[in-house]
Amino acid sequence: DMNASFGITKGEISVEKSSMTLKNVNLQGNFSCKQGKTPQKTALSISSFSANLSGGKMDGSFSIHNFNNPVYSLKANADIGLNAIQQFIPMDTVESMNGNLKASIVYKGELKNTENYYSDVSSATEAAGEIKLSNASVRLKNNTLHFDNMNGNFSVDNDDLHINDFSENISGNDFDLTGILKN
Repeated sequence: DMNASFGITKGEISVEKSSMTLKNVNLQGNFSCKQGKTPQKTALSISSFSANLSGGKMDGSFSIHNFNNPVYSLKANADIGLNAIQQFIPMDTVESMNGNLKASIVYKGELKNTENYYSDVSSATEAAGEIKLSNASVRLKNNTLHFDNMNGNFSVDNDDLHINDFSENISGNDFDLTGILKN
């Protein structure tokens, strides 16, 4: 058997070509491989993770078991500025993002049919959470539309996304949406 614990205390993570640094990174994890050292008996667990990004905070945990037919779980909380996300993870289609994202998400499931990525890849056994978007705006590269004053409350209930109340202004036109997106 192999079992390795690892951690980061008060670390920093930066991405090449990024103007932002993830600070105060704290992480505790474990990697294990049971007798036989096969992918089915392998597990990676991040029991705790926390970090700050330009005044925003995030924390959570993650695990994946059985690397042949991966079973995973994720718990994530964030209260972070969209501009900080865009600066930390440069996106080639986004010119600018502003506003705030607050989220609390739990997701558990298994990967299926990994040979055909776009067909039935994931089967969630549990998905739940709340997402709040406040005073957001987005400008896309090579797009004349302006997405402003975005505010919304969303909830995740297994395969469904509930849009409890969402409003925005698209190039001077008001847009409101409430409903459920079913998968």
